[in-house]
Amino acid sequence: MAYDLIRQRFPGAPCALGARVRLTETGETGNIAPPRAGDDGLRVKVDGRFPPIVCDPRRVEYLRAPVVTIGEGRR
Repeated sequence: MAYDLIRQRFPGAPCALGARVRLTETGETGNIAPPRAGDDGLRVKVDGRFPPIVCDPRRVEYLRAPVVTIGEGRR
């Protein structure tokens, strides 16, 4: 399943390469890896593991970095 198709089926899934994710079943974190022909889900490069694993998009939590405005926190 190509990442474009995953985006269409699961609107909450950004599927951006390098996006930070957490696997809901194990709690492990990692980054979305480039797709390969024949994969039927997302490829995730889990931190500390090799090779990337294929995950069901419904079992992945997409992490977002906190947004900080420029100049915030400076005094």
